[in-house]
Amino acid sequence: MTAQIVLITGRTCTGKTNLGKLLRDSFGYSVISTGRILADVAKEQNQPVDRLSLQTLGDERDHQTGYKWVFDAVQQQETQMSPDTPIVVDNIRNAGQLEHFRKYRLRTVFHVHLYARSTELEERFCRKKAKRPGEAAAIYTQADLIKNESDIDSFKKDADVRINTSRTDSMDTLVRVAARLGLYSPPDFRCVDVLVGGQFGSEGKGHIAA
Repeated sequence: MTAQIVLITGRTCTGKTNLGKLLRDSFGYSVISTGRILADVAKEQNQPVDRLSLQTLGDERDHQTGYKWVFDAVQQQETQMSPDTPIVVDNIRNAGQLEHFRKYRLRTVFHVHLYARSTELEERFCRKKAKRPGEAAAIYTQADLIKNESDIDSFKKDADVRINTSRTDSMDTLVRVAARLGLYSPPDFRCVDVLVGGQFGSEGKGHIAA
């Protein structure tokens, strides 16, 4: 079985970075951060590394490489890993970048799309901004890396799993992704799952069991 490469898409503050870290810490995935890639390029060129500047640099790299710079950077980092090391790319920002990975045949490509209510995303951004006095983006729409709704539509259609993070916490999200990746026991391995209701009934236990 070929090693996996997990691609995470979604608007800013949907939980992409945290999911990547949890896959690393829980299952040994190697995280490739697109933000870190851009920051390294910016430092080499003596450019600023704030959020808005890196957005602009990412747009320039998309134009210069035909959206291939993320794929090329991943391939370069792969040369420093064992061939069986699973990889997670923490942010694919448009359909053009995604298309290059979908043509990749040396790894099993798995696409996770995260989404949440717009009001909740804005609230999450405000909380993060309060902890980061140097945040360059004044409002959520500036911070969000995905500018075209058509990219969101493409992600929804392409994704192997879509998760509404308005209704899950980080561990719920990890469990759903890990299950789809086959990281838990295979179906032919006999075991017992215990489902515990944490409220007073009508939580949906019957639906899950069914």
